[in-house]
Order: sequence, then C-alpha cells, then structure tokens
Amino acid sequence: MPVRDIERSRSWYCKVLGFNEADCEIIAGHLCPLPIEGTGIILDTMPMWEAKSLAERRPL
Repeated sequence: MPVRDIERSRSWYCKVLGFNEADCEIIAGHLCPLPIEGTGIILDTMPMWEAKSLAERRPL
C-alpha cells in the first residue's frame, strides 16, 4: 500500500488494527509488512516513484 510517511503510517495502522509497533519492523527505510494472517499488507513509500512536486504526491 503506497504511503507518504512510513513511520506515521505504521503508527496509524498499528493503532487501528491493534498491533504492537515493535512487531512491525520498517525494512530498508521504506517497507513495513503488517502481521496479518492470510492476505498481507505491506506499507511502502516507494522511493523510486517519489513525486517531483507536492501536487503530484500520493493522497495517502
């Protein structure tokens, strides 16, 4: 799932889904797999796709 701020996004998703942030490690500075059984969710800032201007940024 594309996100702008990996740390804020991890905090928000952990709070909403009831996870401990310590169990959701940020990998390589831009990936954060959430510990969900079945279909998983990985938060990703996708640094190679970084927008050149604020107007082009992802909404999440």
